[in-house]
Amino acid sequence: MRNWIRDLTDFIFISDEPAPADVIFIPGNAHAEPSERAAALYREGLAPFLLPSGRYAAAAAGFAGQASGARRYDGLYESEWAFMRAVLLQNGVPDEAILREDRARFTYQNAIASRACTQEAGLTIRRALLCCPRQTLLYVLQRAVPGSRHPCLSRRRLPADPGQLDEQQAGNRCRTG
Repeated sequence: MRNWIRDLTDFIFISDEPAPADVIFIPGNAHAEPSERAAALYREGLAPFLLPSGRYAAAAAGFAGQASGARRYDGLYESEWAFMRAVLLQNGVPDEAILREDRARFTYQNAIASRACTQEAGLTIRRALLCCPRQTLLYVLQRAVPGSRHPCLSRRRLPADPGQLDEQQAGNRCRTG
């Protein structure tokens, strides 16, 4: 019935395959899957650092706990960053490979604070992998770090030029693969 939609998006949209990068970004979320995927990519040697980013959602009073994932990561976490760090550690990532950004409360702050974090660490980011539950970070990062390349690892097809999306359209485009 809706084959024309699939055919059109197969023509217009792309997905990226993992390739070596300077860092793996994991924007704030309460889902275990993006951090588990990031840990697997780290173990494959695709990046020397991981940067989980986030305090908790702007509308929330605190981190509400794990929202999804087959494996449970029990514990009380003061932020999305602390939760994602625990997932990474339990999936074989050494603590020294995990950078810290635990102040961002919404996506644009994730991008700006992550950039500041990598600059403070003395890192030059030319290529980053994104393990994210939302396409929005790709949209924001391409504006926060112009001229860099940020593949997004996704089950869903992504626009070939995310710059064509406005902030609202970018909202829910990426699920980690």
